Amino acid sequence: MSLKKNGGPYTKKQQEDRRKKVNELYFEKKLPALKIAEILNVNRNTVNDDIKLSFLEISESLPQHSVSLFLNQIQTLEKQCIRLEKNLENENDFSKKISIEKMIFQINHSITKFYEKMTFHYYDVLKKLHPSESVLFDR
Repeated sequence: MSLKKNGGPYTKKQQEDRRKKVNELYFEKKLPALKIAEILNVNRNTVNDDIKLSFLEISESLPQHSVSLFLNQIQTLEKQCIRLEKNLENENDFSKKISIEKMIFQINHSITKFYEKMTFHYYDVLKKLHPSESVLFDR
């Protein structure tokens, strides 16, 4: 990928190379989209679109049994939240209460973010891939 390129349209090869690099930086190195855009010298929206496409591909590639494993994991996390909430009710130490509340929040936030990425990004990407059918998604 040429570093001189500072905007689209990109060739197929450039897109593939950029997406591989975006995936590496985002999923493996846990960098935010803005930092990735700076590193690759591309628009932040391009990086966000690449990430959304990756989530779409991941969601489409999940076999049915993986979905049930995921749902089982959510149930386990929900049970953990219930146990933490009971501990919270019985806890008198303020700092321990704050720690428990933080754990509950982190669990719920993780579940919510994963759902958001798997569903909302799915629709965003589909709208870009099939703009003529975007009316279906805007209802």
